[in-house]
Amino acid sequence: MMKQYKRLERAATEGDMAKYESISTRLLTDSKVYRYIAMHRTESGWFWELKACRIRAVMRKLDKIASKRLSNVSFDRTWIPKGEDRYGRPLGVPELEWRIWGWMNLNILEIWCHYQKLKPTWQHGGISGRGVTSAWAQIIKNLTQPNIIEFDIKGFFNQITHE
Repeated sequence: MMKQYKRLERAATEGDMAKYESISTRLLTDSKVYRYIAMHRTESGWFWELKACRIRAVMRKLDKIASKRLSNVSFDRTWIPKGEDRYGRPLGVPELEWRIWGWMNLNILEIWCHYQKLKPTWQHGGISGRGVTSAWAQIIKNLTQPNIIEFDIKGFFNQITHE
């Protein structure tokens, strides 16, 4: 797996898009190890929580998604409780297989963006060594007005019908 990652990094560094696409396609469609890594990144307790038959079913669905290049994402409907005598709020969560597939594709894209230096300077989330503190530091440095306007959307979703 590390050898494939190094080949992917080398192709990205050289800007060889055809080679990069070829290696990444092989990783997405053929590599079982890459899928297990993605499963660990997506569902960290999978090894202890999922039964062997469920893991095999996830791998079969990933095979189907990869081979047919499916794009119709399946969602599970989860209700967020609001308390007694109040309706919950629905939340559409992609199924485990689609979360794994999404992580795999995102990881491939991030490698290309990193080595091609395509990440914008204003991005702070998801970058090692950057986060909330560096984002605030950049905001404060660029402030031109003495006032900061704060707002909160608390209760906003309570006003929307979910039917």
